Amino acid sequence: MKVDEVTSFKIIEFNKENKRLVISHSRIWEEEKEEARKEESNNRKKDAKAESSAVKKVKDSVEKSTLGDLDVLAQLKEQMENDKNTK
Repeated sequence: MKVDEVTSFKIIEFNKENKRLVISHSRIWEEEKEEARKEESNNRKKDAKAESSAVKKVKDSVEKSTLGDLDVLAQLKEQMENDKNTK
């Protein structure tokens, strides 16, 4: 640093009785990195939640077999077995 240069510092400790002041220049950068990491984590969580809700929506919209469909398949199976036995 040079004389009359302006920089940012974070006050870590301030003790008026002992006339002690502890400051940190690197703490500012550490906090910015931590905030960026938290924001990235929150974005990933939001994306994962959106993904899971989309998958759930697709699974819910998939056509499921009904008992009526199963009855038709059972009749078709019987018909094919009867045709096989008659030949």
